[in-house]
Order: sequence, then structure tokens, then C-alpha cells
Amino acid sequence: MYTRVMGLCEDVAKAMRSSCRAGFLLGLFAAFVVTTGPSGAASRLDPFSSLVERQKSRDDNGRSVVQQFTAAPDSRRFAMQTGRHGARIQFLCREGDQRLACAIAPERTATEIIPLTSERGVRGDVLYRDPGGRLLVRMTPYGNATVYWPGETFGRAATKRSEAPGQLRRTSFTPEETRSTLERASETLSERFGLSLDFDVSRTALTAASSRADLGADLPAVAAYETSPNDAMIADALLRAADGIGLALRDSEEIERAVAENLAVIRIVEGDAPSVDRDGDELTITIVPSLELAGRPSEDQISGFILRSF
Repeated sequence: MYTRVMGLCEDVAKAMRSSCRAGFLLGLFAAFVVTTGPSGAASRLDPFSSLVERQKSRDDNGRSVVQQFTAAPDSRRFAMQTGRHGARIQFLCREGDQRLACAIAPERTATEIIPLTSERGVRGDVLYRDPGGRLLVRMTPYGNATVYWPGETFGRAATKRSEAPGQLRRTSFTPEETRSTLERASETLSERFGLSLDFDVSRTALTAASSRADLGADLPAVAAYETSPNDAMIADALLRAADGIGLALRDSEEIERAVAENLAVIRIVEGDAPSVDRDGDELTITIVPSLELAGRPSEDQISGFILRSF
């Protein structure tokens, strides 16, 4: 009897030990599933989550990247910055490009760098818009892109060609290059639209007449140019002004005629806030060099002002 009771106790003890081991293993498995299962599986199954995680990793490392794309069917190119320092896009010049910046400075990467805002679309796409809310790029969770080129109402499929750490920055200009850009801008506006414009780029905001008297009559197209530590910003503002005028005059002979008859001077000055103003036959563009790209009016702002004012 005693032997049977002891055997039964040993059987019960073995069963309890087996149950404890099974419970312990089950607990470990549950902890593993909770730690890696749902979120890890979601990341593996949801490509957008992977995209966000990769982007977050870049941001955590303090990096921005610049990606180069080509768009079908004519292989036009654009560069796009994403990452810690925000999103930007630059539509690069191509053969036969009608933008004035491409004619004025064909050897430079001098087209406008546009800041972008981003939002997630209903299908998981990331939508990138310009400051006016216009959609410029749609990026799918799989990395495919559709670009909406300025001046076009349809999207173009785009393929990424390269990616490297960095930021999109304006092209640097020496004082001599800025002076040359002023002269070429005046010549290009004259050839393209028949405009006869003086450029006054003087920190002291000299009048065109007094500046012309100081410089002599050998440079009639450029009223004044003072060497400035902000030559890159001045050249950028000048090119944005030229392309803004080109946008405004592109499809309207009436506006082209009004500008030709009523605009004589484009003045670029430094001030407290970027702006575009008109006083009679003078168009004043105010820049704030300390604000970097946000420190000068955009081409769209200049174009819109001209359309409203002439």
C-alpha cells in the first residue's frame, strides 16, 4: 500500500514538472510573438512601413539624400532631396528647354530649387507638393515615381538613377559670374520678348540714372552692380525673376505688350522680408540672404505678381 502511494506521488510530481516546463516554453513563445510578431510581420508585409522605417533611420542619422530621376519618354531629369533637412526638387535643364534660366546659364545647374511638403495618400503613396499646393511628385511604397512637370497637366513615369547623401543647394556664383549673368539675362529677355530692361543690383538701392552715370555708357543693359558677399543669392533671385517674367509672358501677347511698354528697371535689393513690388516702371525684388532659399520670391510669385500688375 505504501509503495503504491509513493509511486502515485512520484507520477504526480513528474506531471507537475512537465507542466511547468511546458508553461515556461509557452511563455517564452508568447513573449517572442508579442515582441516580434505583429509589428515585425506588419513591417515585412507593408512596404510603406518599410519605407517609413528606412526614412526614419536616415533622419536619425542626421542625413539627407539626393536622388536623381529620369522621366519618360524623353529622359528629362530632375533631382529630389528627402530626409532630415526637408524635401526639395529641382527640374534640370534639357536640350531645347524654353526656361530662361537654361538659356541664361546653360552651363550651370541654375534652375529653381523648390521646397516641398509631403503627405501620405490614400493608397500609401507619398505626395509631394510645392508651396502653392500643386502636386509635383507621387512616390509609391515600392519606390516608383510619377512626376508632374511644371507647365504640364499630366504625370510622367520616372525612374531613379542614383542616390547619394547630400542636399540640393543653389549654384555658387563669383562676382564676375554674377555680372555676366546680369548681362545675359538682359540680352535673353530682349531676344525672347523684345524687352529693354535695366538691372539695378545695388545694396544701397541706387537709382538707375545715377548708377548709369557712375558706370559709363558701355554697359547700357546693366544699370548697377555692386560686389556682394551674397552673389549666389543675387544670381538666384535674378534667374527666378527672368523665369518668372518668362512664365507670365509665355501665353499672353497682351501681357507681353504691357510689360514691354511699362517696365524699364528690375531692381534687386536686400531687406527684411522677401517680396515683389512695383513702383511705376520699376519692379523691385527684395531678398533676405540669411533665409537661404526662402529668402527670395519664387518664380510663381514673380509671375503671379506681373500678371496682376500689368
